[in-house]
Amino acid sequence: MALKRLTPNLMVENVADTVKFYEKALGFTLQQSVPEGDGLAWASVRSGDVEIMFQSRSSLSREIPALKDAPAGGALTLYIRMEGLDDLYARLGGRVDLVQERHTTFHAMTEFAVRDPNGFL
Repeated sequence: MALKRLTPNLMVENVADTVKFYEKALGFTLQQSVPEGDGLAWASVRSGDVEIMFQSRSSLSREIPALKDAPAGGALTLYIRMEGLDDLYARLGGRVDLVQERHTTFHAMTEFAVRDPNGFL
């Protein structure tokens, strides 16, 4: 067995709003989307080698019924290694829900945390 890549597929309440946040605040680009009614059922965004997928609760519940009553957002944190951290941090000032200021961790990484519209950090 050889794992090739991990791409999270996050259950969200509003795919279009989530995509807008990742595009405008974090510089991701929409790669693909699947319409559903007046909104989106699913979308994929990318920045460099990082890809994240978002799927609406209704769409994901149809696909995996066990998730029907599962809460969206909250307890998941996504760590993204990047270049240009200082520039991004300065650009985000006052534009996002900053839940943890820029700091150096016990394992010598410089980090900060923002909350997306779904509660993911």
